[in-house]
Amino acid sequence: MTANLIWANLLSNDRTNVQQLRGLVSDLDSVGLSLIDAGLEILDDNIGACAMHLARALDDGLSEQDSEFFDDLLRLLRLIENRGHGLWFIDWFIKNGDNERYAPLYGAFVAFVRGDRFLRDLNPETRGPATHLYDLLSAHRQTGLG
Repeated sequence: MTANLIWANLLSNDRTNVQQLRGLVSDLDSVGLSLIDAGLEILDDNIGACAMHLARALDDGLSEQDSEFFDDLLRLLRLIENRGHGLWFIDWFIKNGDNERYAPLYGAFVAFVRGDRFLRDLNPETRGPATHLYDLLSAHRQTGLG
């Protein structure tokens, strides 16, 4: 699938190939396109534009694990952290109130950026789902996979 090839290139910081492939997936769901566009923006360190695309994807229901594009969300969050923008996005979640709206995702991302000790401070209802998402986010650290 072309979208997976796009993500492989995004995670390899290969903007040129992504731009070429982006035109081949114009019929992809808007959530998937928003995530790809967010990935393209973060490669250029355009964090505001990346945040805009991420917000659009989240608003369209992406935060649900059964979303077709949930793996792409995790890839984007890894890319954001790898590019050194994790702390900025933590603040962004808080400023938008998305830290509460998407509490498990936010908790997992904070733990991914700052360390898994953060998970202990979450309320019990959030801790379980956040820990599961953290495990998914950080699994590539052990395997080297994106």
